[in-house]
Amino acid sequence: TGSLFCVSQVVTCEGLWLKFNSKRHLFRCHLSGVIALQFRPLSFALTPPRAVAGRLQKNARIGYTGRSYRRGSVVRAIIAILCLALLAACASIQELIARKPAPEVGFRTIDRLVEDSFELGDKWRQYETDAGLFLGARAGVFRIDFSGRQYVWSQREGEFENVVIEAKAAQTSEYQHNAYGLACRLDAGNSGRGYFFLISGDGYASIRWSNGRLLEPIVSAAPSNHIRRGRASNRLRAVCIDDYLALWVNGEFVADARDGRAARGAVGLAGVMNYAGARLTVDFDELKVWRAALDRRQP
Repeated sequence: TGSLFCVSQVVTCEGLWLKFNSKRHLFRCHLSGVIALQFRPLSFALTPPRAVAGRLQKNARIGYTGRSYRRGSVVRAIIAILCLALLAACASIQELIARKPAPEVGFRTIDRLVEDSFELGDKWRQYETDAGLFLGARAGVFRIDFSGRQYVWSQREGEFENVVIEAKAAQTSEYQHNAYGLACRLDAGNSGRGYFFLISGDGYASIRWSNGRLLEPIVSAAPSNHIRRGRASNRLRAVCIDDYLALWVNGEFVADARDGRAARGAVGLAGVMNYAGARLTVDFDELKVWRAALDRRQP
């Protein structure tokens, strides 16, 4: 449902809005701040329907290919056509919105392997340098704190195959263009090879493979409404079962993929910064790791 206000007015239909730029004669259909579609009609400006006709001059005209017509059957026909097209677009987009992403398969946890509150952090690799890099346990959390263009990680002792990892991650630094999260199947030699499940302070999520030098996208970074942005706390879940990888944020599914480059390794925590001079500080807490298996009956 919705109403059509032409001549630089706004059209709404259940959260969807469409704006007409009278200078460029361009309609843009927006949803949550993102342009979902746009289309260009013939070069004319339209008068509004009767409900809002009083907002404009009584004898408003239509300009069409250099000629003018008074409001009448032509105007009503054009408005009717555009209204029908708009309602059809609204229905299509609302249908797409209703299709929430769903995981390919389900999973079930079998038994808990790790529960870490980071009071000591003695089972984790810890680092501190004069350049301002710190990875280690502090005040009951595991902190990753660094600046500059690099990605860093810390891994826990032990190797696992099929696991589900959960932890709370709280970004305390201000700069939002970063990434941080969980890792699984990290190389026992600490080369950095393994899978990374990342979110960013500006609301993006991705799943990546590290070859020890670069983070390659398996699922490219995409925005997610489930991520709390900026200085905020998010609960992350990484699923690493057989060749199936999935990321959940705050109890909601975000992304999944298949990849078979690693079958076993350590679990870890990670931070990424792509801007020189910018700083990332994130605290991890309440980490748990379960042995798990796929459950195809519950996607």
